[in-house]
Amino acid sequence: MPTYFKSPSPFATNLPFSESVQVGNLLYLSGQLGVDESGQVVPGGVQAETKQAMEHIRAILARRGLTFDNVVKCLVMMADMSEWSAMNEVYITYFSKDRLPARSAMGVGSLARGARLEIECIAEMKAKARKKKTAKKKK
Repeated sequence: MPTYFKSPSPFATNLPFSESVQVGNLLYLSGQLGVDESGQVVPGGVQAETKQAMEHIRAILARRGLTFDNVVKCLVMMADMSEWSAMNEVYITYFSKDRLPARSAMGVGSLARGARLEIECIAEMKAKARKKKTAKKKK
């Protein structure tokens, strides 16, 4: 059964989707924009937006006890694919070199709030330790 998590952000209170959804040992994160607490796109272009979106992702992961090391897949949607290299310069700093998630990137016609990019991720949640039940032998 899926578990749905709402964002604690006042800005996100009335949005028609969950911040993340856990299904089994996977956590699906909704796409994150590079917006501030009021929902406005941060100034500074695609690199500033990438940093802000990744910081939102970091916060969502932390609320579930996870880090970027748990991320297994990302999708980056960009309003202008010519900014791909600039986005990558910031994006890559959030992951260990030996733990880069699978990723897709695509150009889109437009994004919510006039954003330059949106990033969504899937993370693996560690299985909770299970206590082994030992059966008592009958003699």
